[in-house]
Amino acid sequence: MILVKAMSQVNKLNETELLNEIRMKLNKKVLFVEGKTDKTFFEVLQFNTSQKYEIYTMSSIQTVNCRKSVIEIICKLNSMETNIEYFGVIDIDDSFIDKEVINTERLLTYYGARDLENMLFQSNIFCIYFSMLNKNNIAECTKIRNSIYEVTYPLAIVRYISRKENLNYSFDNISYKKICGKKNREEIIEYIISHLSIDKTQKNKILELIREYSDVISVDPSYICNGHDLLEIASYIINRDTIKINADYYSPTQIIHSLALALINPISIIQNLIDYCLERKILSPCI
Repeated sequence: MILVKAMSQVNKLNETELLNEIRMKLNKKVLFVEGKTDKTFFEVLQFNTSQKYEIYTMSSIQTVNCRKSVIEIICKLNSMETNIEYFGVIDIDDSFIDKEVINTERLLTYYGARDLENMLFQSNIFCIYFSMLNKNNIAECTKIRNSIYEVTYPLAIVRYISRKENLNYSFDNISYKKICGKKNREEIIEYIISHLSIDKTQKNKILELIREYSDVISVDPSYICNGHDLLEIASYIINRDTIKINADYYSPTQIIHSLALALINPISIIQNLIDYCLERKILSPCI
């Protein structure tokens, strides 16, 4: 596994090389994001803009921490003289739950929830998207969103405890489809724990930790749920309960595309991408 990860870094630029490449670009508009989902969203968001931001994902360079790389690149650019127009967007991750101070570097912004996916699902953008998807049946929006979070939240709890306690659990054997078939939170947690490849003693330990962390994890689900989990589970539930087809017609990528389109639907041209986002509280400014 280590060898595979090392090989995947071959031919990728490191932070310094990326900065040198960007500094050679004159009068460019550049946006730095963590991963592919962020890039997909902003590509769609600026579809009708005349001057587009060139979007760089940290997952495409040599790094072990995409969030940290965005912060470091913005800090370095802020200390230089440059002709490019730039800004960076990062996830909050566990900062809200852990009561950590979020970096306030100039031209660095963060989503108004744990990550992009949670921000979109918590906003009225999701209801706009769902009304288009479900023949304008907005009344079902809250119901379907709650269903998605009810399934995602127990998985988020176990993931959070695994991170905080350095347990390094592998969640590769977890099936989103099977999680969605469980009746309640207790059944979901029981299923997750039974598929973590741990012994009985460790299983009892994780149940004890869930009780110990009850106060910490009793937060708005949008600050603890993993965006990737949220999208995968949303895709399954929407296909099952709304579209009612067996094929994965509405994939996670398609959902992100649709949510971005739902956002820009009333707008013909976005004059300034970052101002547009901040004005509508899609992003929270670090100033």
